[in-house]
Amino acid sequence: MPRWPLRPLALLFACTPVHGQQVEPVSEKPLRPEDRTHWAFQPPRRPPVPTVRDGAWIRTPVDAFILARLEAAGQRPSPPADKLTLLRRAYLDLVGLPPSPEEQDAFLADSSPGAYEKAVDRLLSTPQYGERWAQHWLDVVRFAESNGYEADGDRPHAWRYRDYVAASFNADKPYNRFLTEQLAGDELAAGKDPRTAADLWVATGLHRCGPVHLISGNVDPEPIRQEVLTEYAWGVSAAVLGLTINCARCHDHKFDPVSQADYYRLQAFFAGAQFKEVEFATPEEKQAYKDRVAALTAKIGPLQAQVEAIDGPQTHDRCVIGFAKCSDEMPCAQHDLYKPIRQRIKDYLTTTTAADLAASLRAKQAWQRLRVAAGASAPSTGTNEEVRTER
Repeated sequence: MPRWPLRPLALLFACTPVHGQQVEPVSEKPLRPEDRTHWAFQPPRRPPVPTVRDGAWIRTPVDAFILARLEAAGQRPSPPADKLTLLRRAYLDLVGLPPSPEEQDAFLADSSPGAYEKAVDRLLSTPQYGERWAQHWLDVVRFAESNGYEADGDRPHAWRYRDYVAASFNADKPYNRFLTEQLAGDELAAGKDPRTAADLWVATGLHRCGPVHLISGNVDPEPIRQEVLTEYAWGVSAAVLGLTINCARCHDHKFDPVSQADYYRLQAFFAGAQFKEVEFATPEEKQAYKDRVAALTAKIGPLQAQVEAIDGPQTHDRCVIGFAKCSDEMPCAQHDLYKPIRQRIKDYLTTTTAADLAASLRAKQAWQRLRVAAGASAPSTGTNEEVRTER
């Protein structure tokens, strides 16, 4: 069949403007009454305290729920823990570390009726409490200090969001405020001095916690942008909505009452968000940072030159050292293309001395220490890359 009659038709389709095409209406299944009873949609309610037979064992309302289940199973509560066991449990629960010998002695010496309550209050007032319990929230929002996938790029400012979460726990920040700052901190900070509203900008790091699906074969702006929006919707729904809404990205959810249209409605809330950097540092702080980096770079330069002088001539040989594992009996080893490479590898292995390797290692270690010092001791530029704005 000749193909030329199809060409005008293909050209017609290619030239048809998008606005001239008919948009299909969205079709959704109606919500049923049982859909609205999904557990994630129910507000928390305080249940009635159960009645138990051994009321003398009860100290708090929570004890009644525990004892009711034990009595229903025909079991008795365990005997009360001794003071040291109780203190150790409190420490491990609240700060993640056991008490020191001095803290144990002080607790044992305190015979007042409120000794345990005082120990708990003291633990709740320590910075370690927020650091310990922030880990649970960071797990929920998938916090990481690198992007993941093949590139797995570092996130040099991820620590700012981590510290924001720990500080929020230590400040006993209300949950609604804690969540609002993370969802829309850029909106709350709009029009304010970035230095005074720094916590609000940092709080939006919630949206940078998930993986970044950026790989060598994925360079088109539109798919990359869609992957970012997918992470927005996925992270928020899983962390705070109690829904696996990402299943509805391609079709209506098979179990939860979420349609595909619902998914893109949620995603639309974040569609106007773009990543940007917000400068917190003053001109004086920036100059101090540049001066410190320049001083450390001047020290790194000579060490780097020593490393390159020792390793430079051998760099290419080490890049292909894997060929040395190729057996002489294998066909690839007999190829004329590989014979010169294998000879260069053998020459390198026989001519490089232990003194050369030791000198290279010492220079590398000194260079790496200075590089670490440049990142750790230099004043912060005050830049936070883990923010979003411009909805």
